[in-house]
Amino acid sequence: MATISFVDVGQGDCTVVVDDYGDALVIDCPRNRHGAALAELDARGGQRIGAAIITHSDEDHSGGMLDLIEALSDRFDGLLFFNCDSVLAMPVIGPDHGIAGKRRRALINRAREYRGRVRDARSGVGGSLNEIHWKLLSPNVDELLDALADGDPNLASGIVFIGAGEIDVIVGGDAPLATWERAAGEIPEGATVRWPHHGGRISSSNHLQAQERLFDILNPKQVIVSVGSSNTHDHPFRAFFDARGSHGAKLMCTEATKKCVADGVGRPCAGTIRLGIHSNGSRLEADAPDFLARISSFGNAQCMPDAVDPD
Repeated sequence: MATISFVDVGQGDCTVVVDDYGDALVIDCPRNRHGAALAELDARGGQRIGAAIITHSDEDHSGGMLDLIEALSDRFDGLLFFNCDSVLAMPVIGPDHGIAGKRRRALINRAREYRGRVRDARSGVGGSLNEIHWKLLSPNVDELLDALADGDPNLASGIVFIGAGEIDVIVGGDAPLATWERAAGEIPEGATVRWPHHGGRISSSNHLQAQERLFDILNPKQVIVSVGSSNTHDHPFRAFFDARGSHGAKLMCTEATKKCVADGVGRPCAGTIRLGIHSNGSRLEADAPDFLARISSFGNAQCMPDAVDPD
């Protein structure tokens, strides 16, 4: 059975795809969390990593990818996809400008170790793992230019489509609403969607209207949010929860924030979330063995009262 795992990496993103033959694809990996991605690859039987994709240069997506593929050693014999333009858009101002600049240069220099195996992560680029295929729906050149001009890597975020038979999955990076609007014609409805930007800001205008519009575009079957329980960005936004509630798509989060817990203290929730794909369809499972009891105990779980069933 092929598995698409939305790995619990706290406030960050990492998606691991392993097919029936042990071939694997990794999308994003945050700094200091490559061990979680490596453990998931091992647990799912990933023997050969054919592609590693960095959707954009924010460290909660890019910071651990080079650590991961270095740890994989000869198991990584594929291609590394990322955009130098997105890296150059990383802000290096403010009190941490020195550290940010060093990390940016380190990413570029370490990527040079894979000379001949680095490719642009741009719209239209794709590949396959036997019966599973993937394709980048963003960024295009205009989106990369916007990211450079505004110093905002999210504007150049990749959106990755994954198809396995009749099962569609979308990994949203931190792509803003404008990117989803532009790519709408290529996005299938009814997919499992790893929601962009941890359920946070996707537009500078009305947050609720932006989230509602994205639900209109995607019309997802089920939504995954990768988020840290104690993040300082207020992710996921209340607007996301309200829009999701109105739409009715099933929701699972890797961790629960204070919005979901009556005592206002974030804590673990589903953990790593896995979509198992088999000949008769797919099955979404939470790593937490007591998932339903856990969310029932929170007192304010935002995925209730939808009777979310990971099976």
